[in-house]
Amino acid sequence: RNTLGQIPLDVEFIDKLLKYPLFQNVPQTHKLEHSVQIELPLLQYSRKDFKLVPIVAGSCSFETISKAGAILKGLIDKETLVIASSDFTHYGPSFPYVPFTENIPEEIKKLDMGAYEYIANLDCGGFLKYKQTTGATICGYIPIAILLSMLEEGTQVELIKYATSGELTGDFTNSVSYLSAAFSGTWQNYPLIEPQNSNLKLTEEDKKQLLTLARESIIYVLEKRRIPEASELGITISEAIREPRAAFVTLKKNSQLRGCIGDIFPQRPLYKSALYNAVNAGFRDRRFSPVTKAECN
Repeated sequence: RNTLGQIPLDVEFIDKLLKYPLFQNVPQTHKLEHSVQIELPLLQYSRKDFKLVPIVAGSCSFETISKAGAILKGLIDKETLVIASSDFTHYGPSFPYVPFTENIPEEIKKLDMGAYEYIANLDCGGFLKYKQTTGATICGYIPIAILLSMLEEGTQVELIKYATSGELTGDFTNSVSYLSAAFSGTWQNYPLIEPQNSNLKLTEEDKKQLLTLARESIIYVLEKRRIPEASELGITISEAIREPRAAFVTLKKNSQLRGCIGDIFPQRPLYKSALYNAVNAGFRDRRFSPVTKAECN
């Protein structure tokens, strides 16, 4: 809900999506990421009557990108509008990204148009390689890549608008680029990828062990100055928490956020995700100073 009204979710579509382990319901991601919210006023103004499926994507491999695209491709139809929400290059010491110091407006545009060329050619692999080799700070490059992986040859691409904040302010010390493009073409029904059933069913004891693991790992790092193995914490590792699964670890102090880091996509066994994200939330969340022994007492 925003000031323009209530936006219904497409619960039926979301339920289908959540049958795939690759897609998970992680409410914290929407509290920390605004890329979905900033698109909503435009949709409410232009589309009027629609249902929303909000998806936030984290870092993932090319294989995962392709798999996510294939799953979505099998679920959507010709009436579905897919939006990949992202800024383009973030230039300047504030980000920090300063690959050049002369002819800055021209070089920024050259960098951005280099990325757009791969987008216009529907070249997902080339786009990802360009991002890697240039270091271009395109924050939503994963959603863009997922969209590209869904599109077929013959899709028309139209560049609608390109601009930079530096042009508006007259100051390119720090500048953010923005680009909008439209994709259109015929759409056919694509094969539905059947979800693989996960055996992951967490018992109350599993949940207790994961919570203990997260807490004890932070204390261990404070005392030993290294990340522990789960076996060093006296944790019982069941089959359920050995399965690859994503997890977020949120730290609170006096009911206030003290750290929060997690995985959006499954990258490792659940118990390792809980362990490493607890350590990262405690000591590597740049929004906060590292957790201290006094706080753990």
